[in-house]
Amino acid sequence: MGVAVARRVDADHGAEVAGRVGLAARGVVYCLLGALAFALAVGDRGGEQTDQRGALAELAERSWGKPALVVLIIGFAAYALWRLVRAVRGEGTDDPGTGSRLLDLAKAAVYIALAVSAYRLLRGDEGAASGQQETQQGFTARLMADYSWGRWAVGLAGVAIIAVGAWQIWRGLDQKFRKHLEESTGSNHPGVVTAGVVGHIARGVVFGVIGWLVVRAAVDFDPAQPVGVDAALREVAAAPYGPFLLSAVALGLIAFGLYSFAEARYREVL
Repeated sequence: MGVAVARRVDADHGAEVAGRVGLAARGVVYCLLGALAFALAVGDRGGEQTDQRGALAELAERSWGKPALVVLIIGFAAYALWRLVRAVRGEGTDDPGTGSRLLDLAKAAVYIALAVSAYRLLRGDEGAASGQQETQQGFTARLMADYSWGRWAVGLAGVAIIAVGAWQIWRGLDQKFRKHLEESTGSNHPGVVTAGVVGHIARGVVFGVIGWLVVRAAVDFDPAQPVGVDAALREVAAAPYGPFLLSAVALGLIAFGLYSFAEARYREVL
């Protein structure tokens, strides 16, 4: 019995370390993404991809990029492992519902994909730098072209993404994220709370624009409609006062990255 308990304690400790390392890796990606979005706002990005994979590609070009990619690969894998553990056992004393399990599995899949992209960049595969936009655009195009119900499925997916964006904005405004932070430190730290509010709102805006682009592709029956983070940020940039709006979103994404670092320190990960 004692051995079983000791193994459970070791497993919990391992999952906690994985969660904190993974959250820190997420923070790096969002800070890089925010910096790229700001560069796009001032006209310095041109045709380069401005999404998570674009951020990794930008990092790979630095002299210290390869060691940083190794660290991020470990971090992405750790984040995926933590989400898989959460999908099985939940967080704290809460038993995860079906929706929570599916969300954790989806997030694990996203970060496994990021780890694979970072590994390919580490090996010098330039194709790994192609952004999410191409993958997502290709998927929606095939769905609408190959299936009679594909157009409706794409439209419903867009509505769901908009709903996720709205939920992120509400989560930021209502400060729901504070329940995951240690009460004695993180949840009452004004800097952490401010970064969490601003970061969640900016993240929600990006999700909302992505959802709108997906819905527009379905309504217009346009398989060539770009979708994804890169397309969403460029859509904001093209709007009236776009550079100012995109600069605000960029700062919000950086704020979410900083909040991720705070979560790595203060979140009750299990």
